[in-house]
Amino acid sequence: MEEAVKQEVRTNARICGIDPDLAEELYTIAEKPDGGYTLAAELPRRFSPESIVSAGNTPQDFWAYLGLYFRISGRFYDAIAVYDSLYRHMLRFQQEKHQRAHMSMPLCWIRDCFADLNHPVHAKRYLMYMLCEDAVGYGPSKRATGSGVYFRAVWHHGMSDKLVTE
Repeated sequence: MEEAVKQEVRTNARICGIDPDLAEELYTIAEKPDGGYTLAAELPRRFSPESIVSAGNTPQDFWAYLGLYFRISGRFYDAIAVYDSLYRHMLRFQQEKHQRAHMSMPLCWIRDCFADLNHPVHAKRYLMYMLCEDAVGYGPSKRATGSGVYFRAVWHHGMSDKLVTE
């Protein structure tokens, strides 16, 4: 790993409250050909479900950085595997703790990956999941201004304002 990348990884780790040595280890895994699928299995073992649904800078953010690494590298299916493992880990939190966790972000990132891959049906499928998640979490008022679903639905998928906000 190059020194500049190493420094960025360590900085991201500190922001997310993660041990910088663990962060380097995870990025080293990411660089391997099977890195996405290895991380999709490894990340849930490294971070508790509670740690990824808490507010503020959390391991969820670092999980997102890892997925973004794959997206920027053009490894969209690896990114989807990482984001899907985050979503499933959040579901695990809900099942174990009997508490609701807002899970729109990993759905959003999966949708964006499918859009990048030019798979509009899958992208819209995940957009619809986001709409459901935001309807439960925010109601109609915040969907237009407080989440990433509105502009994706209206601008990218041609849905009407009424359809998105009702």
